[in-house]
This record gives sequence, structure tokens and C-alpha cells, in this order.
Amino acid sequence: MSLTVAQFSALSTVQQLELIVKYAVILGERRDNIFEYILYNIDGLYIEEIRGIHYADWYQYTAIDDMNLVLPYTEEIQVVFV
Repeated sequence: MSLTVAQFSALSTVQQLELIVKYAVILGERRDNIFEYILYNIDGLYIEEIRGIHYADWYQYTAIDDMNLVLPYTEEIQVVFV
């Protein structure tokens, strides 16, 4: 399955969630005082889920085509060469 940002964005929220549950791999998580952010990958398409920490019923899925938006997830990764 290969989706573009536009194809993913055109889906309903329920369809987006179904794809994430069936096919996504979690790449990273982070949080601040208001939101929890989860980065997924579905066959090369990056999807960010934003959940409200204090409002459990608030969430949003955004397909990412700008790799700069992935950087906050990679900043804390430490690569160790042995």
C-alpha cells in the first residue's frame, strides 16, 4: 500500500485510524504540557498523531511531507558506534 499525503488527507478520520491500526509502525513519541505526539510510518508515508493530554477525546492525524517536521522525533536519538 502506497499513499500520498493528499490521499491520506482525503480520508475520513475513521479511515485514517483504520489504516494506522492495520499498517502503521510507531517511530517515535514525544509530549509537552498540552499534547502527546506520535509519529507513524506507513510504507514511507509519515503520519503524526496529536492527542490532547487533558482532553482525551481530542486528536488529529496529519500526513507529513516535510522532513523538517520529523526532526523533533529524532533529536533525542543517540547513535552509538561500537
